[in-house]
Amino acid sequence: MAKQITGGKLYLNGGHQIPLAAGAVEELMEVLRNRADEVVTVTILPGNQLMVHWHQISALQIFTAGK
Repeated sequence: MAKQITGGKLYLNGGHQIPLAAGAVEELMEVLRNRADEVVTVTILPGNQLMVHWHQISALQIFTAGK
């Protein structure tokens, strides 16, 4: 069984922390991989969005389940 992303926690510069649903973790992983110059909108939970630039992120903690 492969590991499945179950959620995460986003740590922003300035000490703010945001809990994340699994889909948002995958979107933020893409933001960090691409490191594009534009601001990206990420859906944290349905109805809640975050506009973020990769410079604002200090860490992304990913929670997984499985082996």
